[in-house]
Amino acid sequence: MTAKKKASPTFQIVFRIGMQDYVITPLRPHASIALRAYRFAKPDGETYDVRQMADGYCECECQGFLRWRTPCKHIRMLKAAGMFDETPAM
Repeated sequence: MTAKKKASPTFQIVFRIGMQDYVITPLRPHASIALRAYRFAKPDGETYDVRQMADGYCECECQGFLRWRTPCKHIRMLKAAGMFDETPAM
């Protein structure tokens, strides 16, 4: 008889930014890609991946970030929730 392998625990968080709800799912990025990463999913199926690099730099796939290259509402929300470091690593 073989023991059943336990599934890794997963969770989801729902954030509301303005009037928009997002389901937030933690991702497991490869260390060469990012230190932390999360997926923001809207109820309509649209998603944005947001990641923080080891040096503290954050980037998002949303149009606001891609256009302006400044912290978007998704990055600001993760920082406010303590899910991304507020200051870059030294």
